[in-house]
Amino acid sequence: MLFISVVAYAQEPEKRFFPESGKTVAGPFLQFFDEHGGLDIFGPPISEELVEDGVRVQYFRNLRLELHPENPRPYRVQPGLLGDLLGKPQPPIPSALIPLADNPDERYYPQTGHTVKQGFLAFFDYYGGLDLFGYPISEMIVEADGRVTQWFQKAQLEWKPGPAGGQIRLTALGEMAYKRRYPDLAQVPAETPESPATQSFGLDMGASAPPGIMGGLTPKALKATISLQNAVTGGFNPGYQQVFVYVTDENDVGVPDAFVQLTVSSPAGKHIIAMPPTDRTGLTKVSFEIGRVEPGSNVIVSALASYGGQVASTETSFRSWY
Repeated sequence: MLFISVVAYAQEPEKRFFPESGKTVAGPFLQFFDEHGGLDIFGPPISEELVEDGVRVQYFRNLRLELHPENPRPYRVQPGLLGDLLGKPQPPIPSALIPLADNPDERYYPQTGHTVKQGFLAFFDYYGGLDLFGYPISEMIVEADGRVTQWFQKAQLEWKPGPAGGQIRLTALGEMAYKRRYPDLAQVPAETPESPATQSFGLDMGASAPPGIMGGLTPKALKATISLQNAVTGGFNPGYQQVFVYVTDENDVGVPDAFVQLTVSSPAGKHIIAMPPTDRTGLTKVSFEIGRVEPGSNVIVSALASYGGQVASTETSFRSWY
């Protein structure tokens, strides 16, 4: 029997130095980085390769990459579950709010009970969908500073108003997770308006922008008015409530394409709903399933509206039927 000895000489893996942070990315991590949006998505590396709990990882400003050699080849590099680690998951949306399967602007994921819609959906699909972001674990949330955010298993998307309407980008979850695990680390590179990390895909806010993320004149102030279909639930529609929110500017003119986040609070708990963007008159409405609420309980419904960096809030209440 003839034995042939073959000596394999390992090639030096491709490497790239990033002067923004003074770190290097190499091999499978660099390949994944280049194939999924590069600096625009990940931001610069903020660590060299590390081993955490037996797993080889590398932190970037917005994500953490992990190497899993036991997986099939296309899935050996995976973003870490930083959204699950740092995020704010919400309960699944009520069945009445699940969109139709053929709705091109809104997609429902039964695995987590949440939707991805409008500009966030376009961004999600363009940059790799589930492979890069994982499943949504919340609906769109209007933050107090006017940003619109949404949590995913591996990332957080945000839209921040700007002079031209704003852009969609990733939140710096990699930086947050790195600082949490390594509190004595050297300072990570500061983000500036000129840095590539701020110039993410963003759907420029012009005529082609999706509903709810539009440019145009910014109101000096917002007002929000809320009304309910039923002051007391019961009668012909005991399990549902319909809410109307009207958003206007300082001149009481309706504001189209405003974001409105609804919070429904009762003794049974709290539920957050992202309402559809306001129509051309400034009106938006939604129906939701009330669920199990003790008869006679008071249910508080509050709305937070946002457009162009301006915010307004309002609330009302209804009582469950005996």
